Amino acid sequence: IIAESTSNLAEFAGYLPEISDTAGQWIPVAVNGDRWLMRKESIGKYNAILVNIIPEEEIFQSVASIQRAAIALFIAVASITVFFALMIAHSIDRRTQHLKAKMLTVKQGCPQHIHRDMGQDEIGQLASSYNYMVDEMEKLMQTAYRNGQDLKNAELRVLQAQINPHFLYNTLDM
Repeated sequence: IIAESTSNLAEFAGYLPEISDTAGQWIPVAVNGDRWLMRKESIGKYNAILVNIIPEEEIFQSVASIQRAAIALFIAVASITVFFALMIAHSIDRRTQHLKAKMLTVKQGCPQHIHRDMGQDEIGQLASSYNYMVDEMEKLMQTAYRNGQDLKNAELRVLQAQINPHFLYNTLDM
């Protein structure tokens, strides 16, 4: 039996018969008020028995430090995740509010283009479609204005054509 210089192996010798049926399992034992875990392994090739004795406190300290590290890592990852989620939400909200404000200008009768880069996502596609719609509306308004001017000019020419014969007739009639 191999033992550390700090442990008194004689204190544990009385527990060896208790753990004879528990090969490979950790068995808790109390020696002089201290809690220990013992485990017996048979080394068949050498016809020997290996007994491990570990203070419970050391194991639980290691587990506790691993738990603390895992909790700290979880909190760090959760904080970073929340931070990035808030940044993305803020970006989406800001761009959506800008798009909404520009769309309200259409309702007021003076549509304005969106001149800032809105990205390549769905909001960017909406902004691009909105700009296309504003361009088409401007073209349609210009076409309607020109058509109105052409109609007014045509009506004026028709009226002049009607007036000219009367003017000639009245002039010649004198």
